Amino acid sequence: MHITRRSLMKHFAAAAGVAQFSPMLLSAQRAFASNATDPKARFVMIRVDGAMDSTLGLHPVWQNTKGADEQDLYLGYQTSSIFKLKGTEITLGPSAEPIADFADGMAIVRGIHIGPNDLGHPYAVQHMTSGRTQESAPYWTSYIGQNYGEPGTYVVTNTALQRGTVQPFPTLLTSVLRNQLGTTDTRGSSLGLYKNKNLGLNRFLEFKTQSEKLKKFAEVLDESKKANQEVPDEDIIMAGLYSGLARVAQWDLDRETGESLDTHTNHKAQHAPAQKRRWERIAKFLSQLKKYDLYENTLVVVITEFNRTPGLNVNGGKDHNYSDNAAALFGRGVNGGTVIGDRSLFKRADGFPYAYWAGDFLDFRSGESVKLRPGQQITDGLELIRPGDLWKSVAYSLDEKLGTQAAHESLVLPGLFKT
Repeated sequence: MHITRRSLMKHFAAAAGVAQFSPMLLSAQRAFASNATDPKARFVMIRVDGAMDSTLGLHPVWQNTKGADEQDLYLGYQTSSIFKLKGTEITLGPSAEPIADFADGMAIVRGIHIGPNDLGHPYAVQHMTSGRTQESAPYWTSYIGQNYGEPGTYVVTNTALQRGTVQPFPTLLTSVLRNQLGTTDTRGSSLGLYKNKNLGLNRFLEFKTQSEKLKKFAEVLDESKKANQEVPDEDIIMAGLYSGLARVAQWDLDRETGESLDTHTNHKAQHAPAQKRRWERIAKFLSQLKKYDLYENTLVVVITEFNRTPGLNVNGGKDHNYSDNAAALFGRGVNGGTVIGDRSLFKRADGFPYAYWAGDFLDFRSGESVKLRPGQQITDGLELIRPGDLWKSVAYSLDEKLGTQAAHESLVLPGLFKT
């Protein structure tokens, strides 16, 4: 009899008295207990809007391609162009080449299963960002921002953060910081930003006490202003982290450039170069973290809604592939050079009506991926990787208390972080 993750967690709950004390969670708690009071820890979520084709990026698959035509698997490049990063398990497609220099501090989670059916972008964004499918579930940026809240620090973001049941925490938008603080004025006022004037006054007084932080903030913005007509969001986030005004940030890398990843047409000419430009911006951000000596203490998680189908549609584009996704992690605590999970290509030549990617099962006891074909028995200990598993692993790596806020049925991914 196959034991699902839900029945498995109920079994552990009955044995231990509470659901959170499963052997896997206890192991994670012991491994990350020292993180509970780390004042240097920082967190950044980078959310790439539009759904990236990981065939061009994170750990592309080139096995099982015999008999596949462009409707089954379209790469748009020669497999010899795949970067096999020396001394690691990581491979990168040509669009993700800009992040190759960060392999020693990077891990990839491959084969994340969003769901069996395509429910569109909003559902997938919510699931990947919160680890839950409920529309009101808090983003993990909110959980972490509330947990890391302290006087004089803020969550800096260029997007709205869904808070749900999480208690309020101070938040600053990049647009506000760009317009209010300028590049040299360290007197920044936020009085006009709040309907509640008492809250606005309190924020203003907080700013007034942050003069040293604001000077460091202006340093980064002044340098950015020399290279850009308008300071980009990521540089404002970097200024917040470097100055100490922020420990937590979310950067939505979306369509502000006017080019969408959700083209569904002309994949090679539109999606591929647009995706590469996003990885270039992410690589520049990671380089800045190193420049300002923040990289080792900052956990960066890069996500997108879902993967793209392996083959081309009738318009020469790629559609939504809900049964597979990938995430990249960098920096603090990451077990560098590691790939957790895998995916398989199911194509028409194998008897399927259309080609699609599907995340493989993971043995959560050993960390090994297991490729099952239709009709094979699912044995105990095997589960699909879900978004909640990614965030539970991230939460425990940052703070033991955060880990207990993750869904009980979610599991910790073995080997993703150093122990």
